[in-house]
Amino acid sequence: MEPIVKLVSTKSLSLGWMVIPTLAYAVDPWIFLKSLSFEGIAIMNLVWNLVSNIFITFVGLAVFKEQITVLKGIGIALGFVAVICMTAE
Repeated sequence: MEPIVKLVSTKSLSLGWMVIPTLAYAVDPWIFLKSLSFEGIAIMNLVWNLVSNIFITFVGLAVFKEQITVLKGIGIALGFVAVICMTAE
C-alpha cells in the first residue's frame, strides 16, 4: 500500500487513490490478530514490523529507484538476521 501513498505524495496519483491503503490498513489488525495464534504479541509485533520495513525498503529500491548508503544496507541485512532469530525455535 505504501507505493500508492508514495505516488499520491508525489502527485502521480490523485488523492482518491488513498481509499485503497485506508481499507487495507483497516484489515491490518485482523491479520495481526490471526498471527497471534502462532506467536506471542512481543515477538509477533517485532517480526511484523521488521518484515513490513524490509518489504517497503525493497519497494523503494526496486520501484522508485531510491538509493541507500552502505550503513543503511547493513541495517537492512541486520533486519533479515533479526527476523530469522525471532522466528527460530
